Amino acid sequence: MSEEHFRRYGWTYGPHNNTVTHRYAEAAIQVAKDLDIPYIDMWTAIEKRVQESRKQRPVEPCEDNGYDGYDEFLSDGLHLNAKGNLLLFRTLAGTIERNWPELCPHGRSVVA
Repeated sequence: MSEEHFRRYGWTYGPHNNTVTHRYAEAAIQVAKDLDIPYIDMWTAIEKRVQESRKQRPVEPCEDNGYDGYDEFLSDGLHLNAKGNLLLFRTLAGTIERNWPELCPHGRSVVA
């Protein structure tokens, strides 16, 4: 969508905001819990790995090297890149294995 389209409807246009994404993820999880259906929590999966990565590669507060950890999994701050899609696959496959083991091929794990 173009910036003009966003402004026409009074929406904020700009970089993706983690706070908004987190609230959306929490709301989606709450709906799944309310409906008593399995879900995957990609927010937490990515956050956990970003925090681990930051411990291994600390950035000084005044240093702006363009690295914040999210670029390992997200192409633009919201959409998954190749590594993010691999994490999605593994997280989803694990959820399927736990909730519907009969769907696993020949009883084997597909999660590497």
